[in-house]
Amino acid sequence: MRRIALLALGGIVLLACAGPSGAPVGLDFAAPSDLAARDLALPLSDGAARDLAVPADLALACPGGCQDPLAPVCDPQTAQCVACVTDAHCRNDGGLKACCDHACVEVASDVANCGKCGKACPGGAACCGGACTDIAIDPKHCGACGQVCKGVANAAVACVQSACKVTGCVAPFSDCNMDPADGCEANLNSDVGHCTGCGKICTIPNGEGGCANGCFAKSCYAGFADCNKQLFDGCEVQTTKDPLNCGVCGKLCQPPANASAGCFGGACTVGGCVMGFGDCNNSGADGCEITLADAVAHCGKCGNACSFANANSTCANGQCVLGACKAGFKNCNANAADGCESESAKDPLHCGACATKCPAVANGAGGCANSVCGVGVCNMNFGDCDGSGANGCEANLLGDAKNCGMCGNVCPNNLANCSGGVCANVYTFVGVQKAVPVANLAGWTECHKETFAANGSAIAAVLVKCNKANLLIACRTANSATLAVAAHAPRADVTFVNAGNTPHDANGVGWYFSTARSWGFAKGGDPLSLNNCDTSATNPDLRMCWHTSASNITAGYRCGPTTVSGATYERLIYHAD
Repeated sequence: MRRIALLALGGIVLLACAGPSGAPVGLDFAAPSDLAARDLALPLSDGAARDLAVPADLALACPGGCQDPLAPVCDPQTAQCVACVTDAHCRNDGGLKACCDHACVEVASDVANCGKCGKACPGGAACCGGACTDIAIDPKHCGACGQVCKGVANAAVACVQSACKVTGCVAPFSDCNMDPADGCEANLNSDVGHCTGCGKICTIPNGEGGCANGCFAKSCYAGFADCNKQLFDGCEVQTTKDPLNCGVCGKLCQPPANASAGCFGGACTVGGCVMGFGDCNNSGADGCEITLADAVAHCGKCGNACSFANANSTCANGQCVLGACKAGFKNCNANAADGCESESAKDPLHCGACATKCPAVANGAGGCANSVCGVGVCNMNFGDCDGSGANGCEANLLGDAKNCGMCGNVCPNNLANCSGGVCANVYTFVGVQKAVPVANLAGWTECHKETFAANGSAIAAVLVKCNKANLLIACRTANSATLAVAAHAPRADVTFVNAGNTPHDANGVGWYFSTARSWGFAKGGDPLSLNNCDTSATNPDLRMCWHTSASNITAGYRCGPTTVSGATYERLIYHAD
């Protein structure tokens, strides 16, 4: 039995027809135009859905929305999320969802409801796009839904154990690098690195390999050739040196004279000489043209020319032999290595004959001229002016007026003296001199003489006697005809009063003078060591020193290197204008 019911909604009375359970049925009232209508699906006891238009301002909202797939629908009466009843309740987000057992399910990927409610995928299968599939072998869903196995070059691709793999190559290709990304990359018919099989490299000795359904010699390196046309040994012939294939395959070299055939640089030449012969001109045309046993220019081997200093030479049995010495030379040391080493016409050790040694000569060294011994060389300032080796270098060129400065230079009457190799009225020299003959002192006059033992000669009185412009002071052994050491300079330089150990330089001599200490000289530039007299050991034979005290010359002290205190030595002063 149906009943009529009055419903009050927002002050508006609605007339409805009620069913046996008392619920209104068959009524659908539109909400007022100024109210937003909502479609409310309410679960009823009979399982039927009813549409009730409820003004929006009367509906209760669910806090946070209904996100739980087991309760996706909002009940406006209770503001509670409740289970779905139809698929429409599950599609408010645009996804492929269905209401399965009052829960919203993504049937595109749910293995228990794949494509529709209740359709379960068998064990191990995945649901991809609403269809069950085995992702271990499905090339469109390999390992995961939507992961497609793409095709690669020259190959078939399949899904194997959830991974895309090359399962076969298109002949004649092969996957030699085992990388599915580039497929079957190797052409076994043309790839020299994988010729007829992976890893089979076309390696050709002395050449470049090629692949055309098998390896072949594509080209030979320069100087090589494939003369037997066999692949296994490649370019087996070196045509630059093979006398059977010289330059090109099949060119045979013929053996030249006294030699075997050879090939060099692709041209026929001498390979090897018969023993005792040599190819010394490096020409294959005449073979080994030299007999090495007796060829002076190629004795024993090419280029070994026999040569001895100042002598002839021969070649015997491949060995160089010293021949006869050239004129004027002798082999005095019996050593063939340096040939005839002695020029006997000039050699003072072998003058005219081996072991004939020229004797020494006065003031010089013996020499040999035209195989006769004589004067070889004179000491400095001496000359062999008479040409006689018997008396050696007899002339003193510094003081000989007949050979002044050089042999034959006679001093004229107006300059009759030879002094230091120069014709003059006064004998002069530079620096300290040793062993000066008194006879050479032309122009000089002795003005003072006494022994080193003398004590108390007044310096002023001595200088009064020795009053000329130039002074020469010297020392010697008593009464000798030769001055042991001598030096001269202008009077003012000889008597220049110096201080300390600093000499006064004049005419190549270092002078010092003091009436209270000492008077003497040393070689110019040499140091002094004045402790009263000079005691320096530098060039001692070119030094002289006299003691002075209280303006007197006193006993002592040195004549050259000799320290003197007695009368065995004399001190002398000469003067000249």
